[in-house]
Amino acid sequence: MANLDKQREEVEKMLDEIEEKIKKEWGEESFASKYGLERDILEGEDEVMGVLFVLPSKKEEVWEKIDEWFSKRKISIAVFSLGVREFIKKFVQKWKAENGENLKIGEEIEGLEEDGIAIYINWTNTGIVLHQYKEGKFLSKSCKKIPLWETSNGIWIVGFKDKETAKKFVEELKEKIKKEFGKDYSVNFHPLCWGEDQDF
Repeated sequence: MANLDKQREEVEKMLDEIEEKIKKEWGEESFASKYGLERDILEGEDEVMGVLFVLPSKKEEVWEKIDEWFSKRKISIAVFSLGVREFIKKFVQKWKAENGENLKIGEEIEGLEEDGIAIYINWTNTGIVLHQYKEGKFLSKSCKKIPLWETSNGIWIVGFKDKETAKKFVEELKEKIKKEFGKDYSVNFHPLCWGEDQDF
């Protein structure tokens, strides 16, 4: 047990060093500070491992840097790609801070309030759909068929006050997902909310 405690301390210290070096390497506006460098510690029966989750576009580069910086240390570190779901949640938090929007995502949502625009992102079929709601209710029963705001297939974001803001958000998110994950999401207005003639 004492040995595991010592290993845990060493891994924690090394993760701190890696995070500092990554921020220094790519600057304060790097992916590390923009979207948050996720980290974790996994424990086995006789070994402790550090885990980093980074943007897919940086995975190889980060791994090469870690190998360069800590080649002489015998500490287990694994580097994995951050998932689309986690990336989207971080993007929403960043957007809220920069734009002053009162957005809610997934499990943060207790219900709809007043009038606004909701976005559903489906990572199973790589699609984004914009919906409208009035007085806390969707305009059609086909907008949302199950009570959950987050499932294994996708996630809801609510709180956009107007179409222009929602479009700006979607355009930026779509561009970032394409850059970081190589996935090109389709974007559509829900026809029962907006009519058939809406084009994104």
